Amino acid sequence: MKRFIHILLLVITSTSYCQSSGILSGKVTDSLTGEPLIGATIQINNTTSGTITNEMGFYQIQLKYGPSQLKVSYIGYTQQIIEITIPDIKKLDIPLVLSPVQADEVVVTVDNPKENVEGIGIGNVELSMKEIKKLPALMGETDFLRIIQLSPGVQSANDANMGFYVRGGGADQNLILLDNVPVYNPSHILGFFSVFNSDVIRSTKLIKSGMPANYGGRISSIIDITSRDGDFEEFHSQGSVGLLLSKLTIQGPFVKNKVSFLLSMRKSYIDEVMKPIANSMFDISSTFYGNTKYSFLDINGKFSFRLSPKHNLSFTAYNGKDDFSLIKLEPDFSNSMNWGNQLYSLNWNYHVNADWNIQSTLGYTKYNFGLDASQKNVFISMKSAVNDYIFRTEVSKAGYNGQIIKFGAEHYFHKFTPNNLDASTNGQELAFGSNRNLNAHESSLFYNHEINLGTRFRLNLGARYTYYMHVGSYYKIIKNEIGEIADSIYYEPGEIVESYQSPEPRISARYQVNGLSSIKASYTLNKQYIHMVSSSAVTLPTDVWLPSTSLIKPQWGQQYTVGYYRNFMDNSYETSISLYYKDYYNQIELLKGIISNFQDNIFEESATFGRGYSFGAELFVQKSVGNFTGWVGYTLSATYRKFKEINQGKIYPAKYDRRNDLNVVVSYDLNKKWNASATFILASGNALSLPSYLYILEGNVISGYSERNSFRMPLYHRMDLSLTYLARKTEKFESSFNLSVYNVYNRANPFYIYFEITGNVYDYNLKITPKQVSIFPILPSITWNFRF
Repeated sequence: MKRFIHILLLVITSTSYCQSSGILSGKVTDSLTGEPLIGATIQINNTTSGTITNEMGFYQIQLKYGPSQLKVSYIGYTQQIIEITIPDIKKLDIPLVLSPVQADEVVVTVDNPKENVEGIGIGNVELSMKEIKKLPALMGETDFLRIIQLSPGVQSANDANMGFYVRGGGADQNLILLDNVPVYNPSHILGFFSVFNSDVIRSTKLIKSGMPANYGGRISSIIDITSRDGDFEEFHSQGSVGLLLSKLTIQGPFVKNKVSFLLSMRKSYIDEVMKPIANSMFDISSTFYGNTKYSFLDINGKFSFRLSPKHNLSFTAYNGKDDFSLIKLEPDFSNSMNWGNQLYSLNWNYHVNADWNIQSTLGYTKYNFGLDASQKNVFISMKSAVNDYIFRTEVSKAGYNGQIIKFGAEHYFHKFTPNNLDASTNGQELAFGSNRNLNAHESSLFYNHEINLGTRFRLNLGARYTYYMHVGSYYKIIKNEIGEIADSIYYEPGEIVESYQSPEPRISARYQVNGLSSIKASYTLNKQYIHMVSSSAVTLPTDVWLPSTSLIKPQWGQQYTVGYYRNFMDNSYETSISLYYKDYYNQIELLKGIISNFQDNIFEESATFGRGYSFGAELFVQKSVGNFTGWVGYTLSATYRKFKEINQGKIYPAKYDRRNDLNVVVSYDLNKKWNASATFILASGNALSLPSYLYILEGNVISGYSERNSFRMPLYHRMDLSLTYLARKTEKFESSFNLSVYNVYNRANPFYIYFEITGNVYDYNLKITPKQVSIFPILPSITWNFRF
């Protein structure tokens, strides 16, 4: 009876409260462009109660009847205080004015602590570029891809590689988009820097799980990057001068408030700096650095058009190129490599009304790689490329019950050039079969619906349907019972060789326990129709992209995630713990080296396919308020692979399997002029295969292997420090200096391990010694940053 009375009182109290309060909803937008402001804060003044806008800029907040005062704020915009009376007003759209002083501030993702609890995203880390610029920069260059690798569940390949692995997925399973167009190779200098210039980035979003249906084509993660528009009112310039590279960005109006431009360029001068450092540290001027030449250049451009209050058009262009050469490492030896990305994106955005929005994209992207090598009288030339032609349209509708509906379509035409190989010896051409391109169409329809169910529960339901076609021109090889080529079938250009189709369901949910904590869960199934293959036998960046064919099946994966999110001390501290499990199917490996596999162009028969799985737990603690900020991220995980023709069909650790990964990031504002920051990384070594025994055959030492990836690299750890001094800041000019030290205590982290063999078996003095190769010693740098 007492329990019944208690429940009845709760119901009566709750009902009374609902009857004495109302719901206010609306949209927060940019006052000039009308674009929605994602993650803007709407707070009841002088309280801790409030909410944030969703990805369409909409908000919904419960207010008591009578007058209330709302404080509306967003990074880089002038804060508004609004008086409102409930229930007289039920809908209020709020345009915010860009703050003149902070007009050039770049936001990487929404830095709003309430999003940690109230948002439906699971496992995503939120940072602002303002905070990232305070962190230690490798040779003075702020690189958000390296900062992303400090997030739990995201692991870097090694020091000299910008490739990264998300929750056990391969490097090819991450979709990196720049203004809705993919970037296939995000690296400069063999992974030293990324191709993304931080001065042209407006925002970026990392999705590790719970991938919405409007994203597809990869099975691990999405990094969605949007470039900045140029200033529509005034001309500005900014840039930096560092030890390895310099950059300059200019922007301004062609037609005031109608047409703007932004142009940016980065250029390296690495040889003049790296060679003296490497030679003094390692005394290797005669073997490596002393014989290399390296440079890179990239250019970004964007033109933005305000056609009308409802229509916006933008054109983005990117062109980047790397050139590397290594000469006379041995007598008469030389090689040269060049690789780069080209990207063009035309985006039309139509704000139909306050609820409806349409965005369409025409795009083109290209990645190409070339290698020319010679030794004595042998010459080899190898080229590979991938070209994508893209059309995409997305319709968004926002409702006032927290609803966000997105639906649309996209189409990719893929054109792959695997490895076109030419070689000669003593002037005699060697035959490797005819070179060929591989073409494919990939079309998708998607629908995504996000909605509040009551005040605590939010649900995101989505579905994606993809139809894929491998098309001619194409020669399909037919072999007889003993493996000899017996016949071939020719497919005309555009003729379907093989096709695949599949639905991809997505679901995410959030239950808000109270104002400071929530529970989130998600399930996603993703298909991926392109593959990247690599070989440990080739240490150069010769990774090759391949489409699905009749023999190469599409890879697919599914992920289950659950997490608990909690904020502390008036949202000053954000914490979360997430658990995940992932399955992978139709994973690809080459049984021989890449060059060997393409000698006869029947590469499909040189591949083997298997499955994999990964699981882990991620812990994240972040402080984003006050002079002292930063985060701690820890991941405990395992990643395994199983192939019938590898490791005798037994399960083995993936090469990027790491049991433990700890990242610590701290930043402290000493005063208005000085900031100090540091990062520390501690991680288990990568798995690798080493000889478990040796034997002698006809006077030669032969290595024997047992279990695949049964050895571990030594522990990886590194600390970086940074000190930033703001020399001057006015509305017209800003100048600062950054001193960074990469690898402060000069840790020789392993890049790879090889065996040095000296002596010979006949003299009984054979000696085999393992050797570790490390890449980066301690690297200090100083950079001058300016803006006017």
